[in-house]
Amino acid sequence: MANSGGKRSWRLQEFVAHGSTVNCLALGKNSGRILATGGEDRKVNVWAVGKPNCLMSLSSHTSPVDCVAFDVNEERMVSGSRSGTLKLYDLVQGKLVRTLPGHRSSVSGLDFHPFGDFLASSSSDQLVKIWDVRRKGCIYTYKGHTDTIRCLQTSPDGKWIVSGSDDGTAKLWDLTAGKLLHTFAHPDSAVQCLEFHPNDFLLASGSSDRCVRYWDLESFRLVSSTDEASSGVRSIAFHPDGLCLFAGYKDLLRVYGWEPPTCRDSVAMSWGSVMDTAVSGNQLIAASCFQTNVSVWIVDLAKSRLTDDAPARPVSTQSQAPRKAFDRTADRPHTSAAHRPPAEGIASGVDDDSSRHSPPPDDDGPPASDVFAGKQRFARTPPRRMMEPFLAPSDAGASPPPSRPSVQQPSSNQAKSEDDGIGDILKGHDSLRKVMEERQYHLKKVYSQWSESDVKGSVSTAISTRNHGVLVDVLNIVSLKPSLWTLGICCIVLPALDDLLKSRHENHYQCACATIKLVLKHLSPMIMTNVKSPPPDTSDLAREERYQKSQGCWSQLKKLREVARTRSTEAGTIGSQMRELHMAFTVLDG
Repeated sequence: MANSGGKRSWRLQEFVAHGSTVNCLALGKNSGRILATGGEDRKVNVWAVGKPNCLMSLSSHTSPVDCVAFDVNEERMVSGSRSGTLKLYDLVQGKLVRTLPGHRSSVSGLDFHPFGDFLASSSSDQLVKIWDVRRKGCIYTYKGHTDTIRCLQTSPDGKWIVSGSDDGTAKLWDLTAGKLLHTFAHPDSAVQCLEFHPNDFLLASGSSDRCVRYWDLESFRLVSSTDEASSGVRSIAFHPDGLCLFAGYKDLLRVYGWEPPTCRDSVAMSWGSVMDTAVSGNQLIAASCFQTNVSVWIVDLAKSRLTDDAPARPVSTQSQAPRKAFDRTADRPHTSAAHRPPAEGIASGVDDDSSRHSPPPDDDGPPASDVFAGKQRFARTPPRRMMEPFLAPSDAGASPPPSRPSVQQPSSNQAKSEDDGIGDILKGHDSLRKVMEERQYHLKKVYSQWSESDVKGSVSTAISTRNHGVLVDVLNIVSLKPSLWTLGICCIVLPALDDLLKSRHENHYQCACATIKLVLKHLSPMIMTNVKSPPPDTSDLAREERYQKSQGCWSQLKKLREVARTRSTEAGTIGSQMRELHMAFTVLDG
C-alpha cells in the first residue's frame, strides 16, 4: 500500500452533485471508484470517485430520484423515483435500456441479482418486487410488511432476499420457493440497513435503536448484538473477506466483531450522515451528502484493527459448530414465477400489478444478448486488483500547493495583538459554554424527575424549559420504550411537537416525526375507540377522563397532520419524511 503519512482518515473530495437537494447515492462495490447520485432535480449523475467532473447525467425520470444501485460488474445501473418507476441504464453505452413501472409510491431499495437477469426493488408501498429485466416486467411480489420498507439485499448465492422495514422487522424471502422463510424481529425500532456476510450464513442488521444485530441464517437465532451507539446506524458493510463489519453512524465509524460481540476499533469522522460505503484494498471509501453537496471520505484500514488479538470464542452452544457457508457454485436458482408453487400469504403467479403497469415484452428493444452479454468493463472502473489506493492530502506531492495570493500587510497600528485574538476566540467559547451550561442545568432537573420513575413529570419538565434541544433529548430516550407512553403523556407531548415539526433543524423534525409515528402505531386504536364512543356518564370519572384526553389527542393529531401535509411539498429530506408521516396519519381515517 502507498504511504499515507500519519493520516488515518481524510476527506477525499466535496463537490456540488445536483442543482437541488441530493436524495440518494450509491458506490460501486466492486471497485469503489464509481459513484451515482440522484436528486430532486429528477436527474441521475454518475461520477468517478476522486475526479471533479460528472461522467454522465441521465434525465429520464419525471419525478425526484430516491434510490440508485449498480450491478456487480458496475456496467449497469438502476434508479427508482418517487412515482414508483424504475429506470435501467447501460453505462457502457450511456443510455436508458428499460423502464419498469409498478410501485405505487417512492422506491426505497434496489439490488441486482448476482446473476444479472433479475432485479429486486422495495418501496414505501410496503411491497418487494422481483423483476425479470429481459421480459421487462414484474414476475413476483412479496407482501407482508406493514410499514415503509427501508432496505433490501440479495444473498451472495442469489437464492434469498431480505427486506427491512419501519415496522421493526427484517423478512427473509426464498426466491426458489416463493415464500417467506423467517421474520427477524427488532422490537420497537425501524430496520435501516442490512448486509449478508460474503461467505457464511450470517446476516447483519442495523436499526434505529442504535444497535447492530447478527443473525444465524441456518438456525434463525440471534447470534449477538452490539451496545447502543450515540446515534442510529446509517450504513453497514462486511469486509470482503468477512473479517469484520464496518458500521457507519453520524460522524463515527466502528469496526465490529460478532463472536464474541466486540467493538474492535472506532474512528471519529466528520462526514455527517454517511449513506454508503465500499472497501477497496486496504481502504474504506464512504460517501455522504448534505443538501446539494456530496462528500467522499477515505479510511486507511491498514491503521485499523480488523481482527481480535485473541481467537474468537463461541458465545453460545449453537455457534460452536462451524457456520454453514453460501454455495456460489450452485446452479442458478429458478426465479421465474411460471412453475412456482403458491405460498400462503403471498400472491402466486405473475403479479397482477405488473400486468396492468408493466409493458409486455416486445421485439423493438435491444436483444437480451446485447444488453446482458459480457462487455468491455466501464473504462473508469477497472478490476479491484488494479486499484491504486487514494493518497492522503499530505502525500499528493505531484501537484504543488496553491500559491498564496499577495495581500498588503497591515500596518502596525492595524495588526491585532495576540491578546486581542485570544479575546475574540474566548467570546465564542463563552457563548457556547453558557448554552451548554443551561442545557446541563435543565437536563439535571429532568433527571431528578426521571430518577423517581416519574416519566410524565420528566417530559413535562423538559417541555417547560422551552429548550428544543432538551425536549429532543428526552423524547429520544422515552421513545425507546413505547410501553412508557400513556394518554396523559400524549396530551402534554403532542402540542409541543408542533414547533419541532415546523423546525428547519434535522434533529428536531426527525424527532417529531418519529414520536408521532410511535403514537399513531401504539395509541391511535385507543384514541379512535374513545373518540367514536358516545360521551360517558359524568358519574364514571375514569372513563370521562380517558374520553377527554382522547379528544385532546385527536384534536392535536389533526393539527399535526395538516402541518405534515403542508410541508410534504418541500424538497429534499424534509419533504420526503413529511410525505411518509402524512401517509402514516391514514390510520386515523379507519
